[in-house]
Amino acid sequence: SGWDAIIAVRFWALKLNLGTMLGVQGGVILSPFIIIGAWSQLKKSEKSVKSVAKEEVLVVGIFAWLTTLFVMTIIFPFAGARGGFFHSGAALQMLWWSLAPLGLDRVLAWMVARRGWKAESSRVFQRGLVAASLLLTGAILWMRVLSPSAREQAQNRGVPRYSSIEKIIEADSDLPVIVANPPGYFLASHRPALALPDGDIQTVFAIAERYGARYLILEEGAVTEGLMPIFDAPAAQKGLIFLEEIEGAKIFAIQ
Repeated sequence: SGWDAIIAVRFWALKLNLGTMLGVQGGVILSPFIIIGAWSQLKKSEKSVKSVAKEEVLVVGIFAWLTTLFVMTIIFPFAGARGGFFHSGAALQMLWWSLAPLGLDRVLAWMVARRGWKAESSRVFQRGLVAASLLLTGAILWMRVLSPSAREQAQNRGVPRYSSIEKIIEADSDLPVIVANPPGYFLASHRPALALPDGDIQTVFAIAERYGARYLILEEGAVTEGLMPIFDAPAAQKGLIFLEEIEGAKIFAIQ
């Protein structure tokens, strides 16, 4: 695709992965304390032999995180930005959470020494961080899951259309369909569903023969390049019977 596109994609992946670092791994408000906690532990190990073991764990964790960021940004930018970095980062999440209170203690000690704060105020900040985390979690849960707009968005992701399609082919409820969104179709109908392949009609026939699928659903905006001829001319395909079109989705019976 050319060097411009290759480089642009990796910058795109880096931006999303750094957002995952700050928003998910660092929980937004914990990120600075995690960084300060890691730095303080590395500095402490230089002065104390007892801290060497802790330093080794921390160094390995940081190295693993940097390696994961590199792999999921440079080598696999698409997979990394679309969830690979998010999920692989879970392996190190306990380390970051353990560093956050250490960083908070370091900041509060600095404020006590430089600003004259009372040492007892640390508990106020600790409880405040917990409360802020709960508020952020609640806000995200509302926006992504519970709010009317989130529910409407979920309903518009094919589920009503799949329910309408199921009424056409409901006679054979145990025969799988091949569709772009198998989980969504199963949610709407409880019928087994297989993912639309990245191939041509022969690939579809091979899947249908192997897994017993008897229906193919092609939806506007979710058709692979090899199946576009089927979508564009639904009535002239050997081995397929065009049944009906519902809201941009074309339904075929596989012979």
